Amino acid sequence: MPARASDPMPIKALTFKRFTVDIIGTTPLLLNRMSAKVKAQLLLGGRKKTLAEKQGIKEAAKRLQDAEFNCYCARHDAIDAATAKITIDLEAASRLGHGAILAGYSKFPDMWQMLESIRGKITQSRRYREKRDEIYAEINDEFISLIEMYRSYKGSENIIVIPLQLQVHP
Repeated sequence: MPARASDPMPIKALTFKRFTVDIIGTTPLLLNRMSAKVKAQLLLGGRKKTLAEKQGIKEAAKRLQDAEFNCYCARHDAIDAATAKITIDLEAASRLGHGAILAGYSKFPDMWQMLESIRGKITQSRRYREKRDEIYAEINDEFISLIEMYRSYKGSENIIVIPLQLQVHP
């Protein structure tokens, strides 16, 4: 016979039980092995990436690689330009005569030799592209010394020019 709306409905009593686990240490919950795809879905969400998103990631990686390459090229170009400028200045100064230059700056031959060494390595780096970074790493310390010598030389230019002016206008 069907129950009537006025009949009381029997409700069973709930039974409560307790389960206690002791946790030692601060290790987080460890899960069983899972594939990288499943792990990514758990961390990032279950939706699939669109083609545009996939291409965006590839494009960003390509741009980062291009930027890194451009930084290397800029470094190499800066060293090339600086040594070319120093070469032009020293060739112009050598027309004054080595006696006048050596009287004003005694390290001129050492500077010239260092410059020639660096320019030779730059030429070598163009020939052996795969070793370019290694070659420029060698150049770096020598280049810093060359710049210091060049600054010292530029500071003594007035001393080099004064004896020549005295010869022209006695």
